[in-house]
Amino acid sequence: MKIFLVFIYCCIGNFLFSQIKSIKYDFSFPSSYSEIKTKEINYFINSDVKFIELVQLIPYCEKIDSTFSDSLQKYIVRKSDCFNESILEINDKLNVFERVSKIDETHIGVRKKLQKKDFRLLFKSIFGGEKPTILNVCYNPRHGLYFYNNKKQFLGFLEICFECGTIDYTVGIPGEIEISEKEFKILKDLFKKYSLIE
Repeated sequence: MKIFLVFIYCCIGNFLFSQIKSIKYDFSFPSSYSEIKTKEINYFINSDVKFIELVQLIPYCEKIDSTFSDSLQKYIVRKSDCFNESILEINDKLNVFERVSKIDETHIGVRKKLQKKDFRLLFKSIFGGEKPTILNVCYNPRHGLYFYNNKKQFLGFLEICFECGTIDYTVGIPGEIEISEKEFKILKDLFKKYSLIE
């Protein structure tokens, strides 16, 4: 009898664990997405990605020395000139399979693990929106997203500039991502929720 009860508990436990483990993020994709792109994204969000980190990027700074002189004295003025620049180094080869991405990890600041309950909102804002109506080009990225699999192995990185609503990303993230103004607001609110934007 004890063996039978242990067997039943194991079966129920495995069933419940499999239900928890297999959360599916199902939402409609824009009509502009091809069937192949939709399948790639579905596989990425439902099978590959298990951990996501939201990050702040640290600006690049350089010391600038300026020398001024008048008839009596020479003055040296030192200041830091800081600017936000992409931390992605991408080798843009025509062949997609040869495209290589490197991330300058020295400019990753605060990292926050995204809670599972916020995955759907994040995926919808990145993959579920229409094309943007306005294209800006300032590109001063200050935030990003790391994607990892269940073994915490790196899958991809998405870099974000909230000022102009532009992104860039590494190989490993499916599709050609374009985020509309509405989805950028959702994404920005998510970063605010995790105290990564004031």
